[in-house]
Amino acid sequence: MRLTRLVTRQDADLEQIGKVIELDPVLNQRLLRSANPSASCEDDYTATTAEDTLMRTSLGCVPLLGMSTPLALALVKAFQTMLNLKLES
Repeated sequence: MRLTRLVTRQDADLEQIGKVIELDPVLNQRLLRSANPSASCEDDYTATTAEDTLMRTSLGCVPLLGMSTPLALALVKAFQTMLNLKLES
């Protein structure tokens, strides 16, 4: 919630947003992977902080990356409930 408020502000401060992102290790890792698409491992990352990645990817990807896991879990639950299907990852 705090991250969403920060990202939607017109005077958004990348440093402040980066600090909030780094509090969430999963979101931070996703953002790092999205900013370093050709890296085969973390040692190959050229953008190494949340702030670096925000400068490469823009703020627009933050809400998408943040929503991806909850959205995927909701879809799996909907299929399991409505269609009685067991989906595996």
